[in-house]
Formats: sequence, structure tokens, C-alpha cells
Amino acid sequence: MFNKTTSQISARTIDYLARKHPWFDAIMRNGRVAFFMFAVYIILVFAMVNYVHSGEEGGWKEIIKSYSPVFFDLLIVFILSSVFLVARGYFIEENSRIDTNSKPNENLFIPLNPSSVDLAVDDNDFFQRHPAVSAILDALPIEQSDYFLAHAGSLDIPKLTIKSVALEENGGLKLSLGFGSFKEFFFTHHFPDYTLSRSSARNSGRKETLRDLFSPIYLRAYEPFFSGNASRLDFLSYTPNTLGVTGCVQLVGTTHKVILFQQRGYHESAARGVWHLSYAGTIDAYPDFTEGSPSLSFAELANNEFVDEFMKSDPGVFISEHEKNLSVTHKIVGICANSQYLFQPEIFILTMIKIENEKLLNQVLEKFSMNSKKNFLALDVSKDIDYYLSNDGLRLRPLCRVAIDKIYKAHF
Repeated sequence: MFNKTTSQISARTIDYLARKHPWFDAIMRNGRVAFFMFAVYIILVFAMVNYVHSGEEGGWKEIIKSYSPVFFDLLIVFILSSVFLVARGYFIEENSRIDTNSKPNENLFIPLNPSSVDLAVDDNDFFQRHPAVSAILDALPIEQSDYFLAHAGSLDIPKLTIKSVALEENGGLKLSLGFGSFKEFFFTHHFPDYTLSRSSARNSGRKETLRDLFSPIYLRAYEPFFSGNASRLDFLSYTPNTLGVTGCVQLVGTTHKVILFQQRGYHESAARGVWHLSYAGTIDAYPDFTEGSPSLSFAELANNEFVDEFMKSDPGVFISEHEKNLSVTHKIVGICANSQYLFQPEIFILTMIKIENEKLLNQVLEKFSMNSKKNFLALDVSKDIDYYLSNDGLRLRPLCRVAIDKIYKAHF
């Protein structure tokens, strides 16, 4: 998914107002009519103000003088409300849902080196909110549909979820997948630190959140697998366990290797303006990953985000222009339950692109250097990576920093 912009937040605000006020929806269905009516209204308000403060006298003047403040107040309230909703969606709202200072639990990361990856998808397994979580969320003094519309948008394409992961005796890895709505993902994995009762928090001096209530349960259930004492993990049903994918692109030359980082947008959940690995995201279940789909493979799962976020971006386009027949290999190298996002499962992929032209590698390093001020950064593994990580010269997302230390370093 690409970075969220002010225009996207503004569009969500308009969707929210349209849902709350049918008359607003009717007007906004035609952009030209909406703009014309808003312009006419502003002209009318200022014409009234000018008429009231002119030196002319008349019977209409007293009537207009009595009612013109109402029209002016409505204009001010509308403008201020819209500005507030946009500003809240862009700067403030996230902090009430996710503690951006929390760090992933390093004990819930495990490296993998499977001989094969088998995906199994059940179309009939669509996540339904757990009764315990439903009881908690339904008691909140918010209208969940309106809240979701205002802060996440009106589009809800079902995402791939993961039900279980199993390390098989033959060395293979089996991922059992299902479906879940983005709304359920939003109100669990992206909602762990929302204060469930502000009055109770004031009285007790501490707030209750989904993280407080469910973290001990998840830690107990997941510890055997991530400590290496179990070969299978069934993910708990309190959350949809929307599958996250994080990938590190490694350009492999004849003498050295280059890895690329991406700086994502300032509205990226719990990771504003920091560096990530090369690509990341959740996977839309439709239309490519339903049961029986010909694209249901690990390679296509990795390509879903790799192509969208890397190959269509500056470094991918630049490399493709200079190296026509790219050899791309995806390898799953680890998995975690990201405690920052209420134990959302995340698989880690190493994407290796073979580059025969050493000159091209040097051009990539120069074009996407730290001084280039671009959204991507290329680092020579043998020279730069340890320096930037040890000296914190790279403001790296906590999830990615732990993943490099626990999983990726063995492959650099």
C-alpha cells in the first residue's frame, strides 16, 4: 500500500460527512455542483456582511442584520470542523490507538529455513469477532462504523489471515490461511492501546486496553513455538491475525551485496517517517488468493507486495531499465507475532535479485545514498549496515531492527 496523503485523509473526511448527512452526500455526488453551491454560499455570506455594514437604511436591513450571523456561524463551524477532522486523522488520531513507543517482543521472532512452503486457503473460513472482544468494543462510546469510515476509509477488501503455521518433518513449512475484513483488523491489531474506559482510568490511575487484557494470554500460548519447543502454532481467535508481509530486497553482485530500505509516509501506523525494509503490507484476498486460484503460491504471495511497493517504485524501475532479464528469488526466512500490533503475524521474506553488472550496483548505491534524500536507501552490506545499525544513524522501524538482528543478518 502506498503512503497515505492529506488528500486521502480529506477524502475520508468527505465520506464521513456524507454518511452522517444525506443532504451533504447528495450535493457531493456532483463535484461541480458542490463547488458551485459552496462558492455561492460564501459570496452570499460576505454580501450579507457588506450590506449590514453599509450606510444604507431599509426594512430588509434589520431582518438581514438579525439572521446574517447564523449564516456566517454555519460557514465558520463547517470550515473549522472539516479542518479539525482532517488534522485529527493526519496527526492525532493514531496515537490514541497505538503506542508508537512500544517495541516488539524479541522473544516472538523465529528464523526459518524451510525446504518448501505450502499454502492452504479455506474460502469458508471468514473471521468472526470473538464474543469477548465484541462485548468490550461494543461498550465503547463510539459508533464503530463511523469511526472506521473517518479513520480508515470506506473501502474494506477482505485480507488474508493466518490460522496456523506448522514445521513439517520433511523440512517444509505449511501456512493455513483464511479471510478477514480490514475493519476487524483495524479494531484489534491497530486498536491495542485505545483506552476502554476513561472514567475508570481517571479513578484508578491507569488505563485498561486490549493490550493489557490479552497480552498475557498471547504470551503464554505463543511461547512454546517461538522458543523452539513446538512445531506448530495455532493463532488465537481473539484477533483476526491478518497476515503481514515484510520483505528485504538484496541485490547480489559478483563481489558485494546491496540491500534497500524504504521510508514510508507520515501516516504509516505507528511508524511515521522512519525507515522500513524494502516492502511491506497486508495481502488482499480477492481476486488472486481464493481457494483454487492458479496464483495461490508462496512466490505470488511475495510478489503481491514486492511488485507493488518495490518494482513500481524508483529503484525497481531504475534497475529494470538497466537489467532486462532480472533473476528474482523469494525465500521465507522468519516469522513473528508482532506484539506492538497486538501480536499480528508477520512473515519475513528475503528477495534476492542477481545483478551481473557491478557498475549498476554502484549506480544504485550512488543514486539512493543517504544524501540523495529519496524514499529509498541503498546500503552496501559489507561496509555500511553495521555502522548505521550500531550508531543508530538509520531511524529504523523497531520491527525491522529486531528482524535484522534476529533473522536477516545470517543471510547478509
